[in-house]
Amino acid sequence: MRATKKFFTDCFLAGKKYYDTDEVFDKLRIGTKLMLIAEPDNRYDENAVAVAYKDESDTVSKDNVYQLGYIPRSENYAIAQLLNAGWKDIFECKITALRPEKSPNEQIHLTIRINNNKKAIQKV
Repeated sequence: MRATKKFFTDCFLAGKKYYDTDEVFDKLRIGTKLMLIAEPDNRYDENAVAVAYKDESDTVSKDNVYQLGYIPRSENYAIAQLLNAGWKDIFECKITALRPEKSPNEQIHLTIRINNNKKAIQKV
């Protein structure tokens, strides 16, 4: 059986202390899926990739998406290039460790995998 997802990279969430993370930290779990959002117009880094959490339990509010931080600059180039090229569903980002006792930039560990794209494979 072929794996449907391939390991791409892992990293800690960067910039957590500047965003909404503390507001939803108690809802985050190991295995929680997160969204990756390219920010090509980011004034600090044209390869910035924001990491966001969608609170599925909040069905009333339209503001149920929380930015948690960013993929670190050292890890974001390839991810940003693929997202900016329109491959928005290629990545799966999940929380693989939560360590509230650590410093803010070591509290949330992420693993990013690439989804197997059968359509792209068939065209090759």
